[in-house]
Amino acid sequence: MKPIIIGSLVVLLISTVALGASHAFGWSSLGYGAWLSMVIGSFIVSAREPKHSFLYSILLAVPASLIFAGINYLYGVLGVPVDFAGIRGAIIVVGMALPISIILCAIGGGLGHAYTHNK
Repeated sequence: MKPIIIGSLVVLLISTVALGASHAFGWSSLGYGAWLSMVIGSFIVSAREPKHSFLYSILLAVPASLIFAGINYLYGVLGVPVDFAGIRGAIIVVGMALPISIILCAIGGGLGHAYTHNK
């Protein structure tokens, strides 16, 4: 369970910095760093978890989607234009981000599993 918490903190830190920099500098392409954060976080989860590493890395998709929804909600409250504002918007973001998060976490988990088991 500890690696999932560490992976969630990695996702939170990288996605907050990436989305904040994207908004501050007006470069929308920096927002893709938030999606990359899931690959990095799941890689760390898979590398740190000795048993069931791939499963735990895919489980990171749930907190990652919730983090994205929380950031989206916070941006809406702060007046930053978002596509889906409010609580209903946060639920929509979770529903949209979860399938993509599962795929990205599977990629990072597979890379982390291959890295730790091919030493």
